[in-house]
Amino acid sequence: MIEESLFLERFEEIAGHFGYRMTEPVVRIYYKHLSENLTQEEFIEAAERSMIEFPVRRQLPSPKEIVELILGSRESKALLEWQMILQAASRNDNESLAYLSNRGHIALGAIGALN
Repeated sequence: MIEESLFLERFEEIAGHFGYRMTEPVVRIYYKHLSENLTQEEFIEAAERSMIEFPVRRQLPSPKEIVELILGSRESKALLEWQMILQAASRNDNESLAYLSNRGHIALGAIGALN
């Protein structure tokens, strides 16, 4: 959970960087999504990285984009897990599959698992 006062301070910096005027409904939505998906430390890093990685001429990054700066996108996670599956199959190493996410195990089951 992100401390609300810290969130407001950092979010104000992000919004100002992108020339965005904060409104209460927008702040509430960002706070809810970011608090549910990032730790306080991750949020601090994401706040800094959003000002570095997103061009100023662009709009305020969405809450999803801010989370993906730290945690990566679902697509990139899926690709990494697929690589793990392929490596495990090539080595006949089922033990390394223990670290797959639930989605990874479901996908593996859908293709018939490794034999």
